[in-house]
Amino acid sequence: MNHGQAVDRDLLLAGQQRLDALGPRLTGSPAHHEVVEEVANELTELGLDVRRDSHTFERWDLPATPDGLRIELPTDRSEFRPHSPTPD
Repeated sequence: MNHGQAVDRDLLLAGQQRLDALGPRLTGSPAHHEVVEEVANELTELGLDVRRDSHTFERWDLPATPDGLRIELPTDRSEFRPHSPTPD
């Protein structure tokens, strides 16, 4: 596809419907592995060299009580400028 070229709406819709049909794709779930294989197969068909990496991470669960997780934001500033070129 060239820059400025229209995207095929039906193609996008079909791709989204395929992902929706898989349902939730939680990491490590059968649906996750299925979508990884589908993407790998599509890229291979395009002639790309596809490699898979496997990583193991310690599981983290959200605390059972709402007060178990807190996010504290700075309160000493009257404004927030994330793209400010110079520090104040």
